[in-house]
Order: sequence, then C-alpha cells, then structure tokens
Amino acid sequence: AALNDYWAQRKARVCHLFEKSSMRVRLELDAEGVDLQTRHGLSPDTYAAFGGAFPLRVGGAFVGSMAVSGLPQIEDHGFIVRILGEHIAAAAR
Repeated sequence: AALNDYWAQRKARVCHLFEKSSMRVRLELDAEGVDLQTRHGLSPDTYAAFGGAFPLRVGGAFVGSMAVSGLPQIEDHGFIVRILGEHIAAAAR
C-alpha cells in the first residue's frame, strides 16, 4: 500500500543518515528519552525512527539499505534480519 511505501522511505532516510538500522536509532533515542525531532531537528514527516530499515555494507562500506513496512516495527526489523541472514547463508554455500 502507498502508506507502507511512505513509511519505508522515512525509515530508509534514517538508516542512510545514521548508517545504522532504524530500530537501533530508535532504541538509542529511547534510551536518551528523546526523539529525532528533539535531538536532531528532523521532521517526522520525512524521517521515522521505527524498526524496518537495515544498512547494507560491502567491504565495510555503507552502500544502501533494505526497508520494509506493514508489520509492527519489531516484526519489520526481524523480517529484514531473517531475510538477510538467509541470503548470507545461501551465498556462503
């Protein structure tokens, strides 16, 4: 759905800006008791620190992200971790 695409884009922007998973950014902000807008002045219309975007690296260098939306944020994050893990395992065979 278009709304899920919008959420995935906002999560991916967080991932690209910080080069961390959007879930990790969320947990770090929660630990500090702040949000993206308060800490970094980022608009919630453009950035979403919710689970569902994961950084992709090649040789340690950030090259992009994988983002999903549609499930609760922890499940979105877990889905990506599972899919990437399966891909890495298959590539190692």
